[in-house]
Amino acid sequence: MVNNNKKNPSRIITFYSYKGGVGRSMAMANIGVLMGGWGYKVLLIDWDLEAPGMENYFCSHLNVENVQQKKGLIDLLHLKAQCDEILVEEIPWSEYINHVDLGKDVAVDLLTAGKRDDQYFNKVRQFDYTGFYNESDGGQYLENLREHWLSHYDFILIDSRTGLTDSSGICSIHMPDILVLLFTPNEQSFNGIKEVARKAVEGQRQIIYDRFRLRVLPIPSRIENAETQLLDEWMGKIYRESADMLEWLPKKESNVEEFSITPDQVIGQLKIPYKTFYAYGERLSVIERGTLDPHDLGYVYENIAAVLVNDLQNIHLLTDARDLLIKKAKGEEVIDYSDLERKFAEEQDAKLRLQEQLRAKETLIEQKSAQSRKKKSTFIWIAILLGLLIAGIFYVVGSINNNSGKQHPETSDSSPVNDTEKDKAADFATAYSTSNQQAELGFNLSMAQSYYQLDAAYQDTFLNIKEKIGFAVAYRFQELADSFYLLARQNPPGLRALLADSLAQFGAWENIPSGKIAARLAGFAKNAAITNLPVDSTFELELDPKGFKVTYTINGNSLLDNDRRYKRVKTTDVLLFDHTLKLREYNYQVIDSVGVKLAAAKTMVELLICNTVSKLDYNKFNSIAGLLRADKNLSVSSRANFRGSTDPGSPYYFSSPAIKYSDPALLSQAMQVQATIKKASGYTVPIRLQRSTAKSYISAYLCSDQLSDIRQQIIPNKGKKY
Repeated sequence: MVNNNKKNPSRIITFYSYKGGVGRSMAMANIGVLMGGWGYKVLLIDWDLEAPGMENYFCSHLNVENVQQKKGLIDLLHLKAQCDEILVEEIPWSEYINHVDLGKDVAVDLLTAGKRDDQYFNKVRQFDYTGFYNESDGGQYLENLREHWLSHYDFILIDSRTGLTDSSGICSIHMPDILVLLFTPNEQSFNGIKEVARKAVEGQRQIIYDRFRLRVLPIPSRIENAETQLLDEWMGKIYRESADMLEWLPKKESNVEEFSITPDQVIGQLKIPYKTFYAYGERLSVIERGTLDPHDLGYVYENIAAVLVNDLQNIHLLTDARDLLIKKAKGEEVIDYSDLERKFAEEQDAKLRLQEQLRAKETLIEQKSAQSRKKKSTFIWIAILLGLLIAGIFYVVGSINNNSGKQHPETSDSSPVNDTEKDKAADFATAYSTSNQQAELGFNLSMAQSYYQLDAAYQDTFLNIKEKIGFAVAYRFQELADSFYLLARQNPPGLRALLADSLAQFGAWENIPSGKIAARLAGFAKNAAITNLPVDSTFELELDPKGFKVTYTINGNSLLDNDRRYKRVKTTDVLLFDHTLKLREYNYQVIDSVGVKLAAAKTMVELLICNTVSKLDYNKFNSIAGLLRADKNLSVSSRANFRGSTDPGSPYYFSSPAIKYSDPALLSQAMQVQATIKKASGYTVPIRLQRSTAKSYISAYLCSDQLSDIRQQIIPNKGKKY
């Protein structure tokens, strides 16, 4: 059975524990079996090289002795270290992959830790991860393996080594899309996975490969129900301190600081109980006892598997309608009304709270107004009495002024704020509290403008509404602000859509029209390579009378790096948008930086791969970058789906595949690039000199369907079994 209703992309999921004995391998094996039974293609990888044995869970479904004599993960790693030119597509995968016989059409494969011969543990102990990365371009090799696995399987589950090791770092940072952290309720285990989660999220932001943000799923295991007081204390601690790891949980639309499903609701459904029966041997509870008993392991494993298959989406169903979550995981079409019901209940609750706050504010205003009128009335009567007394005195002495004693101050009942301002405030509060669009960006932009049109006294009164507007705008706004940096790096002309016609400040380019700013950035993008990635570590948004003030702390500011002033830079960036979401001012302040010194002396090599190459040729072309990076004098990057310039004077103009170098002194390095391309792909690409403003720059345009007139050489070592 193959699941044809699969909607989510393939994922790599790492199962990690800081300490051993938490049931990590058993959980992964059972979850893999469930995924395979639901029609997904699953690859299980035993990356616990120092304590291998994942195959033992499947002793009834494969020949363990035969499997242990087949090559595995450590052999794949040594293959790259021994043969730097190996291509992932040329690996004889049948020598490494083992099919687990779980029934007809159940596609579960196993990649063991390695061939269990006399040399196995020597291979593991002697494997040099530093040399693997620095000398053999191991990072790119792992990335190629990752892409290969993702293209052949729906889910790749990795059983990681415990503790803080080189291999566990690969499993927790380089490889996963989702990191499942299993732990027992003790300080060492729980604090360990919290620290690993923090380092993994930060570490994956800094790797050079494209990744969606890493999501972490903490799962307590070996939970016993005997000591209820200790159980309650520890589960309360776990619920409280897991919130940072579960930042991906959906938020309430009425208050984006609150989870719509809380950590205790999620973890409470995923915690793995301790069962003595499973303490002996390696067992597959989902096969032996099924998944129907809520008190057994199979039931919880099914919960975890469904959450992972749904890509951590629809997680509210875990508590609202578990059966629907399982059906979604199996690829069945279901209609989910629970989310709408929950959102409606949240909106109604928010409206009631806001109406109560508004009534309380209005009552307070009336009380203050009444007190003011009372004080003013008392003052007027005192003034009248004093006036009469003074008039009597003047009358007695014969100097009385009859008219002056009869004029009385006029009593006023007017409130401190006039009726027009009060009506505007009431309209504002009513419009916000009765709207069903409180989560929509356009509505909140309009309400932000209305807020600053209120009298200052009412602005203070409605600070709570201002905060909610700010949260709602920030929730939808970060993507817009992020696109500013993306466009600045990849498509500077597109920036004009975000920029106001004239900007008060734009970094060092003050009072320059937006069109010229975009043009200057485009010039930098053509002539300077970008060597770091922009990753925001903080994001804050404040409402401003003129619009919205966004403050970032950025690692790798693209505007600074485009002119190659810095190899690494950290800045505080302030972006001011008007109410139409146009950027009207931009300022930055450098916090920390490392200037480009040695990096600036390297020759830049850019591989430009056209968008019509075959998948086989693409992988060959892409592997060239790894081969070239072995030369420490080259800084190599590659660009897929490249479309050249139509301007013959541009360094990006190519009428056919070619290698261009910008200075005669670079000829030997251009020939080196040519030789490397031929060695990896079999194509001989011609070399041309094209002088340009970009110093120390070599570009290679690769497009296999335009190389038909070039004789294709035999690929070295083609067909060789490694």
